[in-house]
Amino acid sequence: MAAVTVTDPYTVVFELKKPFAPLLAALAERPGFMVSPAAVEQAGADFGRRPVGTGTVPLRREWVADSQLTLERFPDYWDKGQTLPRPGHLPHRPGSTVQAHHGADGRG
Repeated sequence: MAAVTVTDPYTVVFELKKPFAPLLAALAERPGFMVSPAAVEQAGADFGRRPVGTGTVPLRREWVADSQLTLERFPDYWDKGQTLPRPGHLPHRPGSTVQAHHGADGRG
């Protein structure tokens, strides 16, 4: 990477030293996620355990490490046309299957 330049609040420009075809795929995974500098500064070393986001299901209920994660529907999500999850919360257990999720949330 030769340089990364912020051109406006919604745009960054990546200047590469040489072509790198998988760049977009790499940016779509954790190493490429854009994060809030204010959130990083506020959370410090605990940033990885204090998620910040604007999606349809932000972490608003509970997070028990290596046990479960419960996401709650965000009714003020910016994209009003987006289908919000039902029921109002989504339980998740690490390592569980899609079938187990559906059974746990009453859809199975």
